[in-house]
Amino acid sequence: MRQPEASSKRARARPLVVCTYQIAGVILCRDVFLSIFDISHSVLDRFFDKLREEGIRFPLPGENRRGQCTVGRVRQRSAIALNFIDLVAQRYALPCQGARGSKPDQHALLLPQVLPKKAVYDLYRQELEAQPDAGKPLGPNAFYFTWRAQRPHLHVATQITDYCATCNDLSQHFTDVAQQTLTAHRILAHESREHYKRRILASRHADSNTVHLTMNFADRVYLPFQHGHPSHRSFIAGLNFDMFGISNDTFGSQVTYGLTEGHWPNEKSTNSIFSMLHNFLTTPAFVHGDAVRPRVLQISADCCTGENKNRWMLWYFSYLTLIGMFDEVQVSFLVAGHTKSLCEARFALIKRQLRATEALIPAHMHNVISCASPVMTGAKADEIAWCDWKAFLERFFSGLVKSISKHHVFRFSAAQPGVVHCSPSVDAPETAVHRYQLLKPTPGTLDLLQAEHADVTTHAFVDFTPARREYVDKELVQRFFDQGVAPHLRDEFLHA
Repeated sequence: MRQPEASSKRARARPLVVCTYQIAGVILCRDVFLSIFDISHSVLDRFFDKLREEGIRFPLPGENRRGQCTVGRVRQRSAIALNFIDLVAQRYALPCQGARGSKPDQHALLLPQVLPKKAVYDLYRQELEAQPDAGKPLGPNAFYFTWRAQRPHLHVATQITDYCATCNDLSQHFTDVAQQTLTAHRILAHESREHYKRRILASRHADSNTVHLTMNFADRVYLPFQHGHPSHRSFIAGLNFDMFGISNDTFGSQVTYGLTEGHWPNEKSTNSIFSMLHNFLTTPAFVHGDAVRPRVLQISADCCTGENKNRWMLWYFSYLTLIGMFDEVQVSFLVAGHTKSLCEARFALIKRQLRATEALIPAHMHNVISCASPVMTGAKADEIAWCDWKAFLERFFSGLVKSISKHHVFRFSAAQPGVVHCSPSVDAPETAVHRYQLLKPTPGTLDLLQAEHADVTTHAFVDFTPARREYVDKELVQRFFDQGVAPHLRDEFLHA
């Protein structure tokens, strides 16, 4: 510890004591110094308190060595760095209301993952070196400290929040064309999200005759699921347990279908989705209590061409209006990568419940689903009639929509049988709305459909292939249940 002499001019200008931690002339940080000598922070703090009582003063937090307050002060070089950080945030950052650093009057800003703080600093340094009159740039530590102190609401997005492939790809290119495309993509995602919220709120009005649904698949769980399982279990392909949720956003409830491998077609195809959706629409639970059955159906789903957005989707929802189940059906697809919904929020509750328990057999997973939330109920795969909807719909429909991937909003009405109105966005002008006829032009097609609308054949599927059955019996049933920790659950493992 050193203290300037009182007679020197430098001592009069700097009356504070500067404390450094050294061993054999090597300067160390406080934590390393204390760990070497096995001294606690409280002991050292009491030592400094005694020195202060004797009149020796140390810089307080927020003070420099001269005792001047530095909180809120921004020098010229720091101001230039902050201006550059603000420009980067204005161009690339997205607001996120629930992220760390958010306030009621100011949302946190998230930079894309491909633009970490080091990349921002490199751009800042290149920008200042290209302008000789801009002055000397800050060092890395000073730049990062200024960022944390003056812009605490600006962060780099983590892998959880930065998931859109289009945003990631376009953020790597700094050309004007790429940035214009990225801006248009974000505007479309924002409009889709706001439209999703407005439709839910509108459907909850007392005089509304509309119901809004959201459907999606959850992440697969492999059974038996056990916390802290041995390392060799990581290389075993467990029994697949999929989940498909249909959220009734109007009444605030959800039905989650637990799909055990071997009890459903084991494919996320159109036939499987329509079988579960039709089961949901035809059960008494679809209409809550004494409520009148809604006549307008609104559905939101993720923009997946293989599962949702295809010609069979158009034909199925047109079929619902032709048989009189609904007067109008409105389908909107959230932009890929920006599909957070109430359905996925309840999937997160299932994950949280699963972290607090173990699921060795399918019955345990069904219990996890039922206990995850009071507004969520579970259903089993054996309760569903798995139908061949593709073959049935191809008997009556043949119409296609050109460039279906460019459209995100579709509308079907019983007043215009077999017609679909599609548009690229929710606020698209009337000139951008296209109209297509989906029914076959053969005379009598509509009458035949209305007469045979219930004649949907059940789709037969193979529960296990011979190789998969041998693997499940050998690696899962025998190794885990016969020789493992739960032999009493062996017979229930392959039950739905």
